[in-house]
Amino acid sequence: MALPSEKLANSLEALKALQDKGIVAIRSADLSRGQHAGAETIAGQVKKGWK
Repeated sequence: MALPSEKLANSLEALKALQDKGIVAIRSADLSRGQHAGAETIAGQVKKGWK
């Protein structure tokens, strides 16, 4: 089983790959289930920082 840091790295790599393709609106279908969960975690942490 992957470590949380590895899951986070995988999600960030997937998001970066989409960004490099010029995709700015990411659909759930663009990410695997694990990558989607990691992206939600990242987004949640960012939103907390904006408050």
